[in-house]
Amino acid sequence: MVEIISWIAIFLSPVLGFGVAGAAIYFSNPNHWILAMIVASAGVIIGVVWAENVRKKIGCSNFLGKILS
Repeated sequence: MVEIISWIAIFLSPVLGFGVAGAAIYFSNPNHWILAMIVASAGVIIGVVWAENVRKKIGCSNFLGKILS
């Protein structure tokens, strides 16, 4: 259970960052909604790849433990 929550925390980091960037693009010009969706989708892809790499190499809870200490 701890590993799942840690994986989600690692996943959400780039998703939230790219989501905010996508929202900023969209709200600055709603005609660029495709670009905003591409940026947000890139955040999801990067989040999954990063979380899976961390899980396979050192473990998500160990990774977050090192960051928080």
